[in-house]
Amino acid sequence: MPPKKHKQSVHDRSPKRPKSELLKLYLVSYDAPGWDVYTDLVVAGGSEEEARDIHPFGDWASNDHGLAGDVWIKWEKRAKLEVTQIGTALPEQKRGVIHRTFKPG
Repeated sequence: MPPKKHKQSVHDRSPKRPKSELLKLYLVSYDAPGWDVYTDLVVAGGSEEEARDIHPFGDWASNDHGLAGDVWIKWEKRAKLEVTQIGTALPEQKRGVIHRTFKPG
């Protein structure tokens, strides 16, 4: 009896990047004062600078997103973020936030 054919998943059909173009995974940390703020992000980006420029909601235009007070560092202070490369993304990974950590009050 022949083996069953494997049905392709969405990931199998996604375009693959050459190894030299794979995104990197970064931990972006904010030593946030107070409560009700995001303290850490895991992001996929092409460089440390690109990782630093990613907002938890992907939108720097509005920093509060309906929550009381600021939930992430201001754009002009983003150089204070600590950025650490923690790995290499899979070929199908898109740029942006993978995980965010919130410090509730």
